[in-house]
Amino acid sequence: MSRKSAFVAFEGMYRFSIQCFFSIL
Repeated sequence: MSRKSAFVAFEGMYRFSIQCFFSIL
């Protein structure tokens, strides 16, 4: 797995967690 793909996956998880956080609020 390349570093760029790992960064994209991390960014996707970050955005997903932020979206869940605001939906809970």
